[in-house]
Amino acid sequence: MAQLVIYLPTTSLSAIGAQSIEDALAQCHHSKTSPPPEVLVMTFPFLTLRSAAQKQGLYHYTSGLPVKLPESIWTRDKVSFPWSLSLADLSCYTLQNGTKLHFVKPVSANATVGVSAKYQNDKVALGSLGFCVHVDITPVSISVSQEQMKLMAGLLFGLLEFFSSLHLFSFSSSNTVAAPVLDPPTAASPTVFPESSGSRESPITPLVTEDSNEQQSGLSEHSDAVKITVWMQSTLARLTISLYAVNSSVPRDDLKLTIDMEDIMTSLDLQPVYLKVKCKVAYVRILHYIRKLKSTSWVLGPYVGLVMRRQEDLASSPPHAVHRDVDDGSGFLSVTFTCAKCRSVHSRWGTRRQTALLANARSSESNAGLQGDTAAARYISEIVVKLQPVDFVFSAVTLSNFLTVLYPILLLPEHKQRTPGATMNWAMHINSSTLPLLYLDTCNIRIILPASELTAVGDLHDVCLLQVEAISLTPQADNPLGRTVVRSDIYHMAEQTRILYVPGSEVEDRQYQLDIRGFSVNTGTWLELNHCLRLTSSQSRSLRTMSENPALEWNNLVSGKEGFTPHMSLIPVIARLNLCIVAAPAIVYRGDILVCGHSLEVNAVTNIEVLIS
Repeated sequence: MAQLVIYLPTTSLSAIGAQSIEDALAQCHHSKTSPPPEVLVMTFPFLTLRSAAQKQGLYHYTSGLPVKLPESIWTRDKVSFPWSLSLADLSCYTLQNGTKLHFVKPVSANATVGVSAKYQNDKVALGSLGFCVHVDITPVSISVSQEQMKLMAGLLFGLLEFFSSLHLFSFSSSNTVAAPVLDPPTAASPTVFPESSGSRESPITPLVTEDSNEQQSGLSEHSDAVKITVWMQSTLARLTISLYAVNSSVPRDDLKLTIDMEDIMTSLDLQPVYLKVKCKVAYVRILHYIRKLKSTSWVLGPYVGLVMRRQEDLASSPPHAVHRDVDDGSGFLSVTFTCAKCRSVHSRWGTRRQTALLANARSSESNAGLQGDTAAARYISEIVVKLQPVDFVFSAVTLSNFLTVLYPILLLPEHKQRTPGATMNWAMHINSSTLPLLYLDTCNIRIILPASELTAVGDLHDVCLLQVEAISLTPQADNPLGRTVVRSDIYHMAEQTRILYVPGSEVEDRQYQLDIRGFSVNTGTWLELNHCLRLTSSQSRSLRTMSENPALEWNNLVSGKEGFTPHMSLIPVIARLNLCIVAAPAIVYRGDILVCGHSLEVNAVTNIEVLIS
């Protein structure tokens, strides 16, 4: 397939004497009467699709009609999968003041598509159809400057005005039909039961297929329809995002903020009863650079040019830090999103438990009006996040220069669609029915806050260091909070019918617990911290070469002959403490009936000691 190019200019182009759009652009750039227009150019990729059995081109047979292919090329009963799809030269750039600025450099991708089909007992009707897709993407480089952001914000504003004039975003409330809505999904957690309590893995992971009990009990709708499953996996070797700005204090210096991510793997598993998306990033680093006037090379900016990096050396952690194996297979960052049908989740807990839940739902429906028949339309969602030890360096003076790049996007008008008489409080939307099941597991987080102006005196503290040894978030609280009930009739009826703590129920009392261990605030000098950061980086790189003897290095580390962390004098401001935060979101029934309000409790597990000199 040939390449498609879309041009989005800020003003109309004169086509007099031009044979193509490129000629019209060239005429505008060479015109002396008016400045050349700014143009956003989107170049779509070349598409090449080939089947596994097809090795020769078909253009010899497609010159005339009707098209007839010989049996050596196309056979009706022969499987032609897998297919190979190639996308080449996808790019996007801007033309501003006669200069070509890349927004997305050329990217290519190769995909392999496989299809498997299963027929029913009559071997005529199709029972299920499965797609398996694997995509390999070349490194992606995205560059954004303030001039480009202004251009794209202006074009986006013009497109929004155009579509709003067509009334594509307006709708009539009288035409809406009460149907099962997937957004927002109802989040639930099977981990409230003893069988799986304490598990740190995804509780919805075993929900991969529809079991026989679900099909016999009538939980599977549209059994005659073709079941479609999709498995997709994509790999991206490297993703680089660069923000270009100008130093506000010294306008002649150019600044660059680079977000570098490596080995990004994304998988999607779509089944009739659930959807699971998993993304794993092996390495992430954020650095900022500076380029002086009349210089062509970029050098690291202030504070070692560091904004975020992974802690390569765990030995530099505090003595009480929580140590975890960094090579557990989850990478630097792992995010898993799962969305499953509520009835399918209940069926996986067992037939006896499922019968009790459905009986409770039916009894509650007849006694208190709690609808149990909508369980087939509700979904359970879950988000699991795992993060490895990481360091942050936040400097307001340095990062404020890069915020100006994103400023044009913030000026876009907000499109608000409100129906007459809709005055619901925004806090009502944050409830147990809209929030997903949240899991967070991370350790050894260090946030470095340097002063705006570093002093040259070595003994004067000019850096604040915030450290957290471990952070964990679970949707189950060890000591649940007492709720302030607004609608006692609905709350007590749900409690009597034992659906108050049933995940996925319409009246669910879910409470999140956030545990923060080893939180401390210290001050120190940048000279010592800078030496630690530079020495740790150099040592971590040297120990990863093939010339080192692992046994010798390990013995030296154990015997204390060589340490990773130099001495650093820190003065505590807030001594090490542990916090436990329990948050209970509001319980909202049928979307607009408030049953219980929000509740929050902050507990200091250890003593709080503040030292100020």
